[in-house]
Amino acid sequence: MRNTVLDSASIGLLMILAIRLILPAQETEISLPSGTALSLPRLQGIRVEWLVPASDRKIEFQERIPFEIDLAGEPWLGLSHKILFNPVRKIFLEVDTEFQDFAFLETEEFVVVTEGALGTFIKSGNQERPLAQFIPILRLPGKKARVFQGAGGSLYLLCSDPEKEKEELYLLQSQGSGQIEKLFETNYKIASVCGDGQNTYMAIGKTVVRLRPEKKEVELIFRHPRLSLIGLEYANENRLFYTTVESVGYIGQKQAFEFAHLARPEIKISGNSLYILLSETLGIIKIDGIDKFEMTF
Repeated sequence: MRNTVLDSASIGLLMILAIRLILPAQETEISLPSGTALSLPRLQGIRVEWLVPASDRKIEFQERIPFEIDLAGEPWLGLSHKILFNPVRKIFLEVDTEFQDFAFLETEEFVVVTEGALGTFIKSGNQERPLAQFIPILRLPGKKARVFQGAGGSLYLLCSDPEKEKEELYLLQSQGSGQIEKLFETNYKIASVCGDGQNTYMAIGKTVVRLRPEKKEVELIFRHPRLSLIGLEYANENRLFYTTVESVGYIGQKQAFEFAHLARPEIKISGNSLYILLSETLGIIKIDGIDKFEMTF
């Protein structure tokens, strides 16, 4: 990736970064809802499929739907702040406490964020109505928080204080240890975070920046020419994927481009696959072979 320290001179130069929107690509072989498009590189090893077919009708959600992939490569959705739902196996888990977000540990356990606490849960209930009892592990510095599963066993916590308009980013390097390190604080809205504990990237406004905690600096990696970024996923230190309200894109070492036009997409990476949730229809697309993206252009 091209890295430049965020000072006034470098910002002026990097403001001209743009996305290649016309790609030497193939249209997907899957049927897509009206008004959506997906173009992928012409390379062996890149494969696309519906993991969960899209609904025929539009589904209205007022808030973001928490979306994660477990270690088996299966999707989970957080619904109504109380339900964890696996749409592949049609499994529902009702949590006894309202939660704001969730992720997975390498031990295959859920990490759940509630108001002011991070924890896991123990299962109870029965087959007809499986329940999950929340077990707090760590008190959080803010009442509103999101959790982002990083590579290499890292876990990022993004805590917000709406009254002070302050965002604080923390790293839980050893999952479950209870040790938490503050990485960054800003008055700007952080939309998403990804990384491996050493390389940390944040989506702020239209930009992606990399955090350099040893120098207390951020580097500008990418600027979208039109839209604010909503989601960010880490493939490795030279490859990222992002979302806007209407698209999914790729940021590589040599170029950046958009390859999907979808309404309110959410993305997750697991292994060598990218999962795309269509929030308005709850369909989930799986793209295998994402390591080939940089080789195509």
